[in-house]
Amino acid sequence: MRTIFEKNPDLLTVPIADAVIPTNCRDESPKLLAGLQFIFVNEELNKQVFSILSERINPKKEKLDKRGRKGMGLWEILVLGVMRQGLNANYDRLHYLANVDRLMRTIMGIETYSGKGREYGLTTIKDNVGLLDQETIDQINDLVIAHGHKLLKKKRTKSYT
Repeated sequence: MRTIFEKNPDLLTVPIADAVIPTNCRDESPKLLAGLQFIFVNEELNKQVFSILSERINPKKEKLDKRGRKGMGLWEILVLGVMRQGLNANYDRLHYLANVDRLMRTIMGIETYSGKGREYGLTTIKDNVGLLDQETIDQINDLVIAHGHKLLKKKRTKSYT
């Protein structure tokens, strides 16, 4: 069974909630990472998303176990999958981002204050991100959109009263 994600893995890891995302950037990456950060921080949405991921990805784990590869956590797979699709990135770019981009590594939960966190091989990324299919991403997307609509509804009712 794959691990979901430890909220506080150790004292050296930069907390995902503390990631500072630039708001004045026109690139797609910060917007995607802000959405992922919101999913991680919001307890209700977090539980629903990890429930979907556990249901879809954990049964496929046997395929990787036979190859002897250590599986990534569900959160890391989700971040890499969303970034790959959202940026229309190939695996080489995703490999670069996962190992070099500090903001993305912070959202993945692997960036440390010393800068010497976990690194991934290209094959590891391909094998793990390949477990995340389009149907799963669409299902998570629908959850996030529904949650966003709830937030907007709450804001509208509060501003009119």
